[in-house]
Amino acid sequence: MQFMSPNELLTALPPVIYERLALRLQRVRLEAGRILFDVGATIDHTWFITGGIVSLLGVTKDGDSVELAMAGPDSVIGFTEIVRKNRAVFRAQVQVAGEAFRVGARVLKVTLKQESEIYIPLLDHTHTLSEQIAQAAVCNQFHTADQRLARWLLLARHRTRSGAFDLTHEAMAEILGLSRSCVSL
Repeated sequence: MQFMSPNELLTALPPVIYERLALRLQRVRLEAGRILFDVGATIDHTWFITGGIVSLLGVTKDGDSVELAMAGPDSVIGFTEIVRKNRAVFRAQVQVAGEAFRVGARVLKVTLKQESEIYIPLLDHTHTLSEQIAQAAVCNQFHTADQRLARWLLLARHRTRSGAFDLTHEAMAEILGLSRSCVSL
C-alpha cells in the first residue's frame, strides 16, 4: 500500500524508503515572511512543503527581488546536498503560511547514497523547477504587470488548493518585481 503524505514528492517514494526517511523528518510551521535560506547561505535543511507557498526569489545586490519559482505541496526545496555546491542561489521566503517536513541536508545526502530510488522524484522535481524558472523569465520580460499578477494568483490558487490566502500588496510587489503602487492598481 502506498503511503499518502501531504507532500506529493514524499508520496512518490517507495514505502520502504519513506519509512526510513520519515524517522528523521520534523514537522515545522512556516510563518509568512520567514526566510528559510538566503542567497549565498549554506543550506542546512531540506524542506518538503506540505502547505502554504514558498517563493524562490532572485535577489539583486540592491535588494530588489523577483520570484523565480513557487514551491507548494508538490515541492521540495534546499536539496543542494545532492550536488557538490551547497550555497543557495536564491532566497526561499514563505509567502503563504503553512507547514513542511524538514530534514537535515546531510541526512538526506546519506539517504540518497543508501537509496538511489529517491533520485527519480527529486530529479523530476528539478526539471519542473527549471520549467518554472524558464517560464518566469519569459513572463517577466514579455507580459504586462496584470498578466504576471494573474499568472501568480492562478498558480497560488493551484498550490494552496484554495482561493483564499493572506498577502499584502508589498509582498506581491516583491514577488513580481514591481512597485507597490503598480500592484495596487
